[in-house]
Amino acid sequence: MRTLMREPEVRDAQVRDTQVSGAGTASPWRDLRTRLDGELLLPGDPGYRRARQVFLARYDDVLPAAVVRCRTPHDVVTAVGAAVRVGLPVVPRSGGHSLAGFSTGTGVVVDLAPMNRMDFLPGRLVRVAAGTRAGRLNRFLTAAGRMVPVGTDTRVGVAGLTLGGGLGMAGRRFGYTCDHLVAADVVLADGRWVTCDRDRHPDLFWALRGGGGSFGVVTSLSFATRPALSLSGFRLRWPFAVAEAVVQGWQGWIRGLPEDFMTFLALRDDGAPGSGPTLELYGSALGTGPEAVTRAVAPLASVVGTPPTVEALWAMSFRDSIAFWDGTRDRHGWRATRSECFDTAVPAETLVDEFRGSRRLGQNRSVELIQLGGAYDAVPAPDSAFAHRGQSFTVKHSVEVAADAAAGEKELAQQWVDRSWESVRPYGSRAVYPNFADPDLADWAQEYYGANYQRLQEVKAAYDPTDLFRFPQSIRLPR
Repeated sequence: MRTLMREPEVRDAQVRDTQVSGAGTASPWRDLRTRLDGELLLPGDPGYRRARQVFLARYDDVLPAAVVRCRTPHDVVTAVGAAVRVGLPVVPRSGGHSLAGFSTGTGVVVDLAPMNRMDFLPGRLVRVAAGTRAGRLNRFLTAAGRMVPVGTDTRVGVAGLTLGGGLGMAGRRFGYTCDHLVAADVVLADGRWVTCDRDRHPDLFWALRGGGGSFGVVTSLSFATRPALSLSGFRLRWPFAVAEAVVQGWQGWIRGLPEDFMTFLALRDDGAPGSGPTLELYGSALGTGPEAVTRAVAPLASVVGTPPTVEALWAMSFRDSIAFWDGTRDRHGWRATRSECFDTAVPAETLVDEFRGSRRLGQNRSVELIQLGGAYDAVPAPDSAFAHRGQSFTVKHSVEVAADAAAGEKELAQQWVDRSWESVRPYGSRAVYPNFADPDLADWAQEYYGANYQRLQEVKAAYDPTDLFRFPQSIRLPR
């Protein structure tokens, strides 16, 4: 078996030997299958149906021409070469959690999940194969007293998280996941397997820190790590009757919080008979005890005029924290999500009224206000592809119905999430967090990437001039 990680000086020779060539081969798929350490799954093969599924059942009707479950970078090079031969786009998949379904497509899906090795490097760095999930990386690092900010869902792929930014419970103290990237190994459209960092392929390295998956298949990422601090996790509830006061108060309250605090304010309604809307404040405070959390929340409770009910408030290790916030389902049904960042306040009445209006059984709705600021703003916007620094918070609107719900129910769900998103649109920054990908976002290039988009197009032209890595919102080649 080929080793997963190779030293850079060996890499170029290995790749030249493994590029797929020979147009006119009778069966490119047969040829590909014989070259793989991993597995090729075609329509009709046992396991194809499971292999093509992603996190959201909304995209279960997307049928890839092939799914290649790669075990080594050699497999990735071989799969990319095969896609070039048959004239199909390549869809890299790390964890399969794209909210817009961009983890799948009708081309060749390069599934990196089997590639999940992790290694410590000198200088308190960690090298992570691109199929590694956030929870696995967290357990590996915290066993050695280290961490990287990697979100709040253990099942999310670290590669996809990094390429789109990377929010997390430690973000306001340490920054986005992409801010910790120091190098990446990437398979390019021409079959080269290169290492990029600040000195080697610096434009590509710049683009991978927040610019998405339009440039190649990332096979490994190297991160600077941080101390794994203990923290206090909290989950507080207010009666929904005071939702407007809480939403309004939260927007002012977060501006005075120390960077150790990361908070989320969530309006939820599961759409079940006999239930109703709920209001929850949850988050964490690094290096802070429960008593300090109580003191910090007191000014917000005073503004609201009603104290919250404490559902959870206790000290924990960083290792335990990600599992504490983790979801409970490996797959979700038909879901639509829209979002936007804000640097000024939104009218609480508008947001709350739209949320509780025209409630419908079977619609699982949520609106989450996610605190930004702090170390999220430490890197100047031009210094990486991630453009949205200097924002106060983002608002994420989501709705879910059963995967087998009638088409009319799905349409009504989409209409609600559109109305909720549009209700606060006049107050937004026209900036959207790229990992909250929105297939209905009209001006996505500007709203994901801002002033960085033109440079991203230049990088795209340099590294993927044939647009092999394309999807509905991939970086466009410059005209």
